Amino acid sequence: MPAWLTILDKGFAVSKLLIGEQEMFVAKKGELEFLAEDPLTLLGLISMHEVRGVHWQATDSEIDDYMLLDED
Repeated sequence: MPAWLTILDKGFAVSKLLIGEQEMFVAKKGELEFLAEDPLTLLGLISMHEVRGVHWQATDSEIDDYMLLDED
């Protein structure tokens, strides 16, 4: 519930969509639209877009840095 409320506070309209047998949550604001299985994941996608923009994918060096976490 707090994730859903936070999405609403960010100005998104939230609805549910049935895709086959899977219920998905959709957040829309203007041209932006995000789709996820639950409100917390949906909030995570929105936050990634806010921080990283349309170039949200990790670079090779960012992936390398992440992989170093497993070496300890």
